[in-house]
Amino acid sequence: SKKNRRDLFTEKYFAATMIVNDTEVWRRHLIEKMLKIINHGDVYRAQVLLNSTTTSLEFDALSSGNPIFPQKLKNTLKTIEERTGLVSEVRHLRGGLWTEKFIEDFQPSQFFKPTDYNQTSPLEQWYSQQPLGYHNMFQHEIGDTEEIITGESLKSALSSIVNELNQSPINVETGIGIGEGYLINAYWEGGNIVLLWDGRKHIDINLFMYKENAASAKRVRDLFMSHISGMTATLHDEMPRGIGRVVSFLRDLGKNADDRSVPHWS
Repeated sequence: SKKNRRDLFTEKYFAATMIVNDTEVWRRHLIEKMLKIINHGDVYRAQVLLNSTTTSLEFDALSSGNPIFPQKLKNTLKTIEERTGLVSEVRHLRGGLWTEKFIEDFQPSQFFKPTDYNQTSPLEQWYSQQPLGYHNMFQHEIGDTEEIITGESLKSALSSIVNELNQSPINVETGIGIGEGYLINAYWEGGNIVLLWDGRKHIDINLFMYKENAASAKRVRDLFMSHISGMTATLHDEMPRGIGRVVSFLRDLGKNADDRSVPHWS
């Protein structure tokens, strides 16, 4: 029974096997089967190739309840290399698999706060960030609709949207047919939009603006969905663009380094 299979393995368990040729692949499958059965403790699974100039052996191991298994594996492989001349290649090492059920009121043995770490380098990166642009990615799917979608209709919709957002002159490059799809590029003084349609149900919109404006980005999405019936939004990602290893938005950093607040983790 399933219970008997679980009880067969103690909390501390180790199994290993060597595969010499293709007829012994069942040994690897056995290790994988044992991994599925064990449901207690920290479980490690290793797969290592032992190579020479003419042969390659596979070493598979499974360990439960041994927190220093990676170190022991490292020492074992070093010994094998010294004694046999084989070269080890760790192909797969999956460790620390916590398979216990939820532990209520769990008390960790140690607790580390941000102040326990040296924050000099992260703080330098925080102040070096200079956001210079605002990048948004939208993905849309076209549902059931009687409206016929064409490259020209998408180009017309894109032109209308940019005109509603911006009063400066815009340019919409002629759509490029790619297979069944279509590529359109619209640009103006404050940014650009690249639209990619797969010719069927999927549309990607790549929006870049020099000024960070989340409301304008949201409006682009809403206006586009209003121009094409049956359209649904499936993804919206926003990212800062700039220099100084920028990963934070201007709204989080402040307009310049002098006004920048000290992060809570420093």
